[in-house]
Amino acid sequence: ACAIYGSRAANGVILITTKEGKVAKKSKDCESSSQSEISYDAYYGIQKIEKYVDVANASEYYKTFRSNNPTFNLTVPSYADTSGAGTDWQKEIYRLATTQRHTVSYESGSDISSIRISGNFLKQEGIVKTTDYQSMGFGGKASHNLKKWLSIQESFGFSSSKKDLISEGAGIYNNNPVILALLMDPTVPVKSENTLYDDTSHYGLTTNYYNGVFNDIRNPVRVLDLNNQTNKNQGYNGSFTINLTPIKNLSVTSLIGANGYTNRYESFTPLFYQNANAVWYLYPNKQGATYQLNESYGYSYTLTNTATYTIEKTDSNQNPIHNLQIMAGNETYYKYGNGQTIDGYYMDPTLTSDIRHISMADSSVVSKYNIPSELAMQSILGRINYSFKNRYLATVNIRYDWTSRFTKENRLGKFPSFSLGWKISDENFFKNNEKLKKINECKLRLGWGTIGNSNTVDDKGYDNIYPYASTM
Repeated sequence: ACAIYGSRAANGVILITTKEGKVAKKSKDCESSSQSEISYDAYYGIQKIEKYVDVANASEYYKTFRSNNPTFNLTVPSYADTSGAGTDWQKEIYRLATTQRHTVSYESGSDISSIRISGNFLKQEGIVKTTDYQSMGFGGKASHNLKKWLSIQESFGFSSSKKDLISEGAGIYNNNPVILALLMDPTVPVKSENTLYDDTSHYGLTTNYYNGVFNDIRNPVRVLDLNNQTNKNQGYNGSFTINLTPIKNLSVTSLIGANGYTNRYESFTPLFYQNANAVWYLYPNKQGATYQLNESYGYSYTLTNTATYTIEKTDSNQNPIHNLQIMAGNETYYKYGNGQTIDGYYMDPTLTSDIRHISMADSSVVSKYNIPSELAMQSILGRINYSFKNRYLATVNIRYDWTSRFTKENRLGKFPSFSLGWKISDENFFKNNEKLKKINECKLRLGWGTIGNSNTVDDKGYDNIYPYASTM
């Protein structure tokens, strides 16, 4: 069955349908009636980390350090706790996080039209401090039976989200606070009420965060407090469908749908003090803040036209004997995307860190990359369905795809398929068997088909390094 979707069916096919408004039935006197409904749904929850990783406390850490480094000459500062529990860095970065979700919907319908409009809002705190997610969206769908031979449907949707991120690298220098919390020296406090360092030679940088005494792992709480990574997304979609029945047994459907998106990732790392020998921002021993901006946007549209002719023959009791459906259609698909990545280093440290713009960076180390992409696809498809007494089934599909991802001589792909089915549960021997008739439906199906994968080449015509990844 997937073969009817041709070169985009290698990963399988997921069909998504949205809720529709309820259609009211006509009253006994055959007059039109309508009904409306408003609903509200709310959810509130709390989440926390179930179990912390068992690591050494301060006294255990200090004893292990001394046993492994018996000749190491180090003066233990007064603020270091070498005999107690010290700082549990996991508890310092994790929190009790809340989640709330609200959904409001309105739907109305009559025997002619139906409509449904809904909106939702989600706010979720992450169990790691400074990681939050917020989203909202609204959309609607309407159907109208204008004539016996004419009906239309429309739908639209919009969504927006914001996610506060943290670094997720595995290395200790990737500023991943989850990793740092497992490795940070537990003998030192998180920070001091007083300034620990103030040096005009380093642009007057100050800090009250403690560094490790028995290792040089970065303070994970400071990493979270200095973290400024945000990802914002917006998406929109819409569709319009018209269904015609120009003559008996013939139905014609045309659908046009469009989607669009924008994405903006922004990261800012201010200049900050690490120790007396180095001022850090993203890389050690480089003075200046760093700013990164990734932006992308794109849109796509699909135009699908199909015509289906049905031939049906029944017996004197109106039981189906023969049913034949012949469908033919074409589809046009187009997608465009573009974006840019901007990196700026050595941003003027004499200015306030609240000024976050690429113009503050040294122009000699500003890098910018544009990444446009484009895809066009034209398809022709056909299907024949046949059933005999609704028990013996046969289906034949064919689809031709032309895609711009390949060179002209290789753009055409042909994807045939067929299947045979037998609804065993409709046979008399099955219905009359006391044990078997407890089974609601039993069907045997045999099928063969060819599907494609155009994702082995990207929209710019370059081979993907790992083409198998798109089919896993």
